[in-house]
Amino acid sequence: MDTSVVIVLLVSLFGGVAIGYILKRILSQKEDQNNKQKVAELLNDANNKANQILLDAKNEALKTINQFKAEEQKKRNYLDQVESKLLSKEESLDKKISEAEKQRVDLEKRAEDTRKLREEAEHLKDLQKIELEKVSNLSK
Repeated sequence: MDTSVVIVLLVSLFGGVAIGYILKRILSQKEDQNNKQKVAELLNDANNKANQILLDAKNEALKTINQFKAEEQKKRNYLDQVESKLLSKEESLDKKISEAEKQRVDLEKRAEDTRKLREEAEHLKDLQKIELEKVSNLSK
């Protein structure tokens, strides 16, 4: 074999190794870029899903809050109605108590007037009796 053939073979061998190394490096870089892109897409999808889950949770929380507020409002309305009825009944009872008190005072006054009239009638009866006795003693 000739030295020139050996040199050509060696140069070809080193050239092939260099080209293989360069091609492997290029392919490796492309694969790294593809992997980075896939990772970026997966991260983006994960972030989108996380945001969607968070948005759904917020919407559910708002829905629950609104339901509780509506329930609370219904209960407040009911309590307001009950309070209004109680106040109305209280006012009605106050009026009845006031009327009963007036009637009691009126009855006490009538009873007192009746007692006085009876006493006066008894007194007049006693006076008449005394007068009758005087008249009857005079006629004897």
